[in-house]
Amino acid sequence: SKLTSIALLALIQKVLADSQTFGVISIHSGSALQYASLFAKDGTLVLGSYQNQFTMVVTDDSKLKFSDDKYAVVQTDGTIKEGSESDASTGFAISEGRLTYGGSSGFYGIEGQGAYTLSTKTADGATGVALRTVDTTSSTGAVVADFSGNASGSSSKASSSEAAAPATSASVGGAVSQIGDGQVQAT
Repeated sequence: SKLTSIALLALIQKVLADSQTFGVISIHSGSALQYASLFAKDGTLVLGSYQNQFTMVVTDDSKLKFSDDKYAVVQTDGTIKEGSESDASTGFAISEGRLTYGGSSGFYGIEGQGAYTLSTKTADGATGVALRTVDTTSSTGAVVADFSGNASGSSSKASSSEAAAPATSASVGGAVSQIGDGQVQAT
């Protein structure tokens, strides 16, 4: 019947949909990166204090799409730049209220001039962070529901060994851990 067809179409659209729109804040207690915003500076993703942070979604094919219609492109050195959909890296997801890449919630802020460059790999002057997803439609700052798209590979720009950050969701570079009440703490 017509009603069954409409219900089936709605179900298919839900299965193929992107994640809900969210923002992120970085978490690393006791550091300059505690509650830092994510934004683009000259096409590179950075963490710092900036009023015009963007929102994003994880697409159904595991790409990270920003509100400026650009996509995250993970470079071979781990830094993340903005680029086109055809250049976008796959392997992004939301797990336990955190943005992940290659199955890991470990990201790094590499200290620079006035901001920290976001990276999936550690380097000199790097601080390990978790990126907490924040529901932009919620007045309470609730975390975003888990979401993983359907990516066929780990990245269009990096091999699977380059894609995975070295930390797990419980520990970010050994510098951050999660305690029983859900708070992330510096070790």
